Amino acid sequence: MTKNSGIGLVALAALAAGAFALSSAAADQAPAAKEDLAQNFAAEHEIGRRFQIDPANLPAPKTRRW
Repeated sequence: MTKNSGIGLVALAALAAGAFALSSAAADQAPAAKEDLAQNFAAEHEIGRRFQIDPANLPAPKTRRW
């Protein structure tokens, strides 16, 4: 029973370290991503901005299979 508990503890520590590393990496990129999203939102919602959509450039419609 002790051997299994040791393996579980090591696995838990590895998962915690991985989660910490991922959250740290995401936190470093978050301000730039938020700024990019804010600029994109402002550009898309600018008053008087015109968009041209050509149906020939749209992807083909998808069919459902039942």
